[in-house]
Amino acid sequence: MPRIPATPATQKLRKPVQASNLREAPPHTSPGTGSGLDGLDRLAERFRRDDHLELPAPATLYRHAPGLERAAIAACIRDAVGATPGLAEALDGGRLALAIAITVPDRSWVRPAVTVAASVLQGISVGRPVSQGLDPDDLDPPDALPNWVALHRNGISPRQDLGPMDEAAADSLGSGTGVVYIAAAGEDLPQAFAEAADFKLSLPPLTWRRLAVAIEECGGRRPGRSLPDALCGVLNALDLRLAARASTVVDTWVERLERVALARIPRVMPEPAYLPGMPEFVKWAEALRRDLRDYREGRIAWHEVAGQGLVLAGPSGTGKTLQLMTLAAKCKVPLVTASHGQWQSAGHQGDMLAAMAQSFEDAATQAPCILFVDELDAFPARRSGGNPRHESYNHQIMNFFLELLDGAHGRPGTIVVGACNFPALLDPALVRPGRMERIIRIGYPDQAALAEILRYHLGAETLAGVDLSSIAAMAAGGSGADCEYAVRGARSRARAEGREMVLADLEAEFRPVETAVQFLDPALRRLCAVHEAGHSVAATLLRPGFLVSASIAPTPTRNGLAGTYYAMAGNEVLGQADMMALIRILLAGRAAEEIVLGTPTSGAGGDEDSDLAKATLLVARMLTCHGLGGQLAWTGQVTAENLPQTLGLNPALAKRVEHILGVQYASVKELIDHHRAAVEAVASHLIAKEAISAAEVVALLRISSNEERTIQ
Repeated sequence: MPRIPATPATQKLRKPVQASNLREAPPHTSPGTGSGLDGLDRLAERFRRDDHLELPAPATLYRHAPGLERAAIAACIRDAVGATPGLAEALDGGRLALAIAITVPDRSWVRPAVTVAASVLQGISVGRPVSQGLDPDDLDPPDALPNWVALHRNGISPRQDLGPMDEAAADSLGSGTGVVYIAAAGEDLPQAFAEAADFKLSLPPLTWRRLAVAIEECGGRRPGRSLPDALCGVLNALDLRLAARASTVVDTWVERLERVALARIPRVMPEPAYLPGMPEFVKWAEALRRDLRDYREGRIAWHEVAGQGLVLAGPSGTGKTLQLMTLAAKCKVPLVTASHGQWQSAGHQGDMLAAMAQSFEDAATQAPCILFVDELDAFPARRSGGNPRHESYNHQIMNFFLELLDGAHGRPGTIVVGACNFPALLDPALVRPGRMERIIRIGYPDQAALAEILRYHLGAETLAGVDLSSIAAMAAGGSGADCEYAVRGARSRARAEGREMVLADLEAEFRPVETAVQFLDPALRRLCAVHEAGHSVAATLLRPGFLVSASIAPTPTRNGLAGTYYAMAGNEVLGQADMMALIRILLAGRAAEEIVLGTPTSGAGGDEDSDLAKATLLVARMLTCHGLGGQLAWTGQVTAENLPQTLGLNPALAKRVEHILGVQYASVKELIDHHRAAVEAVASHLIAKEAISAAEVVALLRISSNEERTIQ
């Protein structure tokens, strides 16, 4: 094929061209070549047609990084300028030093906006359409270029000192340079700059029209398909950077962006129901749901939204996370999740602080939303004692967490909900009004709630119409997670055998074969029944309403072969008589063994969760930190972990604890002996049915009392 000699013009054509470097052709451009990208394409096509030069197709000319995110934000800024009354006129000619604040949808857009904002404003000032940037050499003469400086915050600390930016802005404006400040939605502007700004622009989420303009500017042609604005609106700057790759066609960019956006759009599903057994949470959640609806519709301001902070406190597996997922779905808001462990795994203290700030920033960009922070009690309270070095570290972490919760303007649009197992460990500043201002305690469900939870996980069609109360009795003392685990296992069992699920599948999950075989021993069953009957009768007599249920049915999740379950408000204030009653209830199982069976066993002892451990801890706390043992001096918080050391180092305290335990044990033995008939009746019921409710214990006590009066 004939080749033409290399000339400056053809050398330019052989070199790949970036769309961002193209500009209008000067007046002396040869006729027929046109200007800009179209002119180059026509020139290349002419050479191909004349068989003079081998050139790749136009779609392969763009081999450098496209900068799609810069082109997109530039299009958004241009549109915002055009829609702001008086701004385009003020920019005309570039002779005014203006102060302009621009708010972008989220922090990912800040740096692209900083990169292009000055150039876009320069282009508008001189009457040139500019997308990704304006080269000073493009202007003729060069001294016609108006000066701009772009400022932004670093995005790490919510309390970053913005005063230096006010100073920098003042210096620039005083020298005749325009200042544009870029902030993400929800971020603060420098106070003085915000007050002095001539114009404030708020860029809405990306739309297809703006994205298509950016794609055409970067890729050289308009894509052959479009995306709905709803999908474009969930894309961020990083998404555009990852999708627009060199040497690929623009339709592929669109396909990648669509895939990313669809993954972020939640599937439309039926509205879920709240997990049963938590009426206090449901009441709070429904009030929040109403307020969020009113806030969205503009009927109330954000500061009027009730319940902007909450702590869910309770044992693991009680459904805290599931309830929040349900609430987010009902409110149609995103659920952003984080935890102390997740933040700490980021690295050293600076990394942890950055991870914490990022979670709050992610929540702010998706507002209104719910930010769920798990493991809240892993944040040690400031002044909790211990190693001074660790105390300083923890103090800084907690202070920063409190700053994030405060927010300069009340973190508009973000509901923060924390979860913990031990609310007593929380820093008091964390749960004051304006932060995580309310604590809702969630305990283990009672038998009726367990039946409802089982139905919740089974759904309406599986075992439809079947009474689940017998299974709920077997699950007594279990959690919602235990129910979900059992339902999942029962379904798997039925699938493995190629049939529909039956009630026996659920029974098998709550009674593992190996445990059931072990528990067939009649002597062991009677021992467990008598022990739990002692607890049940004592609880019913000493603290009416305290007992929930008792069970001797072994389960895969229960620590031990049996258990008695109580309902005690976490914020209840106890007197000395109340604490003594609790100690007697804890010792009543051992007392029943001794009275009914003739000798106690090791069933009341064991680890820190045993009856003896709990009773000992309660007495020690009563004496050392509750002021209920004859002394007012507070001698420190006693925990299950430091209890052995505390007693070992203080023989006098250990002697007093042992004396009180002995007195209360003797007292509860008398109680059990007096109501032995009721204890025997409850034990027989447990052997026959494996579970008993509080109401059934009360009924058996009444029957036994009537029989005793009749005999007398």
